[in-house]
Amino acid sequence: MDSLAVLTRVSVAAGERLLDVGTGAGLPGIPLAIAAPDAEVVLLEAVRKKVSFLEGVVRELGLANVRVVWGRAEEFGRREGYREAFDRVAARAVAPLRELVEYTLPFVRLGGLFVAWKGPRAGEEIEEALGAIGVLGGKLQAVEEYRLPRGGDRRYLVVVLKERPTAPAYPRRAGVPRRKPL
Repeated sequence: MDSLAVLTRVSVAAGERLLDVGTGAGLPGIPLAIAAPDAEVVLLEAVRKKVSFLEGVVRELGLANVRVVWGRAEEFGRREGYREAFDRVAARAVAPLRELVEYTLPFVRLGGLFVAWKGPRAGEEIEEALGAIGVLGGKLQAVEEYRLPRGGDRRYLVVVLKERPTAPAYPRRAGVPRRKPL
């Protein structure tokens, strides 16, 4: 349910490309692929063991619209076919927002959206990330609060609109965004 909360605020239309950065166990990418079977969904994960697991899940569920990719966002964010090539980019439980935008915004096409799932510190993370969002060509579009059923904690969807191309210098090489966030 947490993964699908985004669909009440952001659409994933037929023919659109969605990238789930740092997908881990396939959240939110796999539930979104099931809910939007006519969209192309790419699950990007840096840990080979998780990629093997995801490939099995995708095969078992028969998800023809899903492709699992093994690699780092810092590397793939510079590749043709990935850079500024996605309508929607999603990330859940990957990194603090000021780091996360450097991993994700290079993938978002102009006019596309990046959505981050955040917990109770969302306001603080957004304040820290506003400068980086601007540097990377984005603009904070919305912050949507929601709760999971049965007394769930307060959670937030942070939605960033890609207004300008991301400068070629970004993303920086692996490890730099974590050590020296924008």
